[in-house]
Amino acid sequence: MSGYISEFRYVGGTSVEFIELASPAGTDTSSYTVVIYNSNGTVAHTYSLGAVESTVGGNDVYVIDNGTAGFSDILNGQAIALVDDLGNVDQFVSFGGATVTASSGPAVGETSTSVGSAGPGSSLQSDNGGSTYFT
Repeated sequence: MSGYISEFRYVGGTSVEFIELASPAGTDTSSYTVVIYNSNGTVAHTYSLGAVESTVGGNDVYVIDNGTAGFSDILNGQAIALVDDLGNVDQFVSFGGATVTASSGPAVGETSTSVGSAGPGSSLQSDNGGSTYFT
């Protein structure tokens, strides 16, 4: 996997919600996108990764949050897809107990992997490349 969703917070509104992504340091992610899916499988929002925030453990880290142009509540969606520069869906995860089958966008026909729930003040994060998540 060329990148993964390393952490996200989806409860609390735009002032505290975010998506953090990681990819091997030096990877050209200029054409990568993050797609937020509604529970009915349609696309809610699409974001580019923007600039590298930091490099940690050999991974470049990107953050999509209220400083990102057009950022909207993540909770308005129910799933997040990380799409690489070739249009491949590297990861498609859902949260809050939902499973989403994409009916449009780059993940069309794919079903998300439910990675759990996080309450107010908590986030879901992965320390193993997006294989599992914990609060």
